[in-house]
Amino acid sequence: MPTMIGHTIAIHNGKEHLPVYITVHMVGHYIHMSAQKARRIIDLIREIPYEDALRILEFIPYRASYPILKLIYSAGEKAAKSHDKDELIISGIEVNEGPSQKRLKPQAQGRSCLIKRSTCHITVRFNNINNIEKGHRESKRLGDKMKRRQSQSERLSNKLKDKCISMSGRGVK
Repeated sequence: MPTMIGHTIAIHNGKEHLPVYITVHMVGHYIHMSAQKARRIIDLIREIPYEDALRILEFIPYRASYPILKLIYSAGEKAAKSHDKDELIISGIEVNEGPSQKRLKPQAQGRSCLIKRSTCHITVRFNNINNIEKGHRESKRLGDKMKRRQSQSERLSNKLKDKCISMSGRGVK
């Protein structure tokens, strides 16, 4: 199967042959954070190169960035078996709500209170940058977005570097 990644195959649905483009994807199930908090981080790394996404996630000061960093890293290692890491782009990443875990918190006079801990499922899809240049249907619109997102990611990484440099100069020894 890894040798077919990046190819377009035809699948028959009973009436016609539909072209299907094969990508590398990975799903993280039951991640212990709300989907809303995860989406705040996901919006920063959508449709940018793999290495830049790791760099951005490493310096974001949110608690939700670490599980997402682990997921992107392991998905990237899986995708690196069939592609070069420098050519990988996060073509799609989405967050869906998972089931909420219900816990009981003891209260006064023998009562209990219900606590709901939310979970989410994160799906990551990788694409090869060379496929975008070849002009696959799914990848054409991604190429335009990637150019815009790359400049945004460069600005964000520069801002994070400046922030880290300014924080290191605060007299902390």
